[in-house]
Amino acid sequence: MGQEFFDKGLEKAKQKDYTGAIEEFNKALQVDPEFVNAYYQRGLAYYDLGHAAQAVFDYDQVLKRDSYNVEAYYCRALARLALKNLPGALKDVNKTIELNCYKAGAYNLRGVVERKLGNIESAIANLKKAA
Repeated sequence: MGQEFFDKGLEKAKQKDYTGAIEEFNKALQVDPEFVNAYYQRGLAYYDLGHAAQAVFDYDQVLKRDSYNVEAYYCRALARLALKNLPGALKDVNKTIELNCYKAGAYNLRGVVERKLGNIESAIANLKKAA
């Protein structure tokens, strides 16, 4: 039953009905509070609605259940950047790279965060690596 709600949530997210998607993911999580992908997808929907703090909460829930989830670290870094939590964003993007050193987007994101922190040489090095 939780999978059905989850699938409906994915379909609504695909249609850019993020509020409807969140409602479906909430239902899936009521059925199965350990449904990692429901937390992850709900986090994406919250982020797309501009609710970065709620997205961070959901990525936290993913990482409590799966501490090796590269995408959750990456998405949480993006959400923390949106919240201007630069140290948190940097920590998450570093963990993303530690878990998957081939993710070019992570190097790009780290370059952006480093630039915002004023670490220009590091920013340039990361942006070059991303390219």
